[in-house]
Amino acid sequence: MWSKRRTRALQSASQIIATALSEEAALELAIAGLWKRWEEIAGPELGKLLVPLGHQGRELRVGAQHPAILQEASFLGPALLDRANALLEQPYFQEVRFELPGSRTALNQNFLSPPPPKTPTPCPTPIGGLQLPEDSPVGRAYRTYVARLRAMASRKKES
Repeated sequence: MWSKRRTRALQSASQIIATALSEEAALELAIAGLWKRWEEIAGPELGKLLVPLGHQGRELRVGAQHPAILQEASFLGPALLDRANALLEQPYFQEVRFELPGSRTALNQNFLSPPPPKTPTPCPTPIGGLQLPEDSPVGRAYRTYVARLRAMASRKKES
């Protein structure tokens, strides 16, 4: 038997990916993580009005649905830069560009739809009527299936 003890602590998947990828790819992953933490950057109130649209080079792109909001938010550009760079733990972004999003999608949204609700599978009513050879794999699997369905049905009746 192998008796060496593990000397390193467990690492999270993000730590393993960060060490495996180049610095540039790790930076892109960190920037992608900013969009999930957008309310930390913009604040709880502005986080609902301003949306991250991405970045181009060292320019952070921020959008809002109304030009008046963009005008007011332009005064907060340096604060947004400071918070974004603080979360990245490096001074990456140098400029903020405010624009109307148009048809672009905000990056802080959840793009995955929720899974559909689970519905119980109905038990077929006439069960166990097939006559299959007892020594065949299909016959054994069918008998096991019938036994499990009957056990489930009896548990449902008891509860």
